[in-house]
Amino acid sequence: MKKLLLILMLLPTIIYADFIEAKWEVKSFVGEQIFAEERPVIGRSQSFDGGYAVGVFYNCEFAGQVMTYTKYTLNEFLTNKEFDIFKQYQKELKFDSDEIFVHRISCNGKTDGDRALIYPFVTTGKRQKAYYLFEKAIYILKQ
Repeated sequence: MKKLLLILMLLPTIIYADFIEAKWEVKSFVGEQIFAEERPVIGRSQSFDGGYAVGVFYNCEFAGQVMTYTKYTLNEFLTNKEFDIFKQYQKELKFDSDEIFVHRISCNGKTDGDRALIYPFVTTGKRQKAYYLFEKAIYILKQ
């Protein structure tokens, strides 16, 4: 009985926590690709799976990966000074939900040289599309 109660208590957290663990394909971008022309990213992918991540932007091989996120309404997100560039390209980005999740994903790494961070990795309540701000470009990814 105690185990069942514990499972039922955890279930809403599992269901309602924002989900990014999937393979995301980079479809397009808005803004300026400052360095990406030397290493093209369109058509490539970024995957997250538990403590493992591999992709064009970030890698972590079971080496202390931590994922956190902050939830915003679309208006809160677009009026946050930290995310001004998203407001600038709002029309092109075509946000599909009023729920915005800003993820911060870090990897401790096995050595100091392996440490990595991907931020902000942005998803919406519909969980079909993601956005990643890198330099002056916002990359649009889809599952």
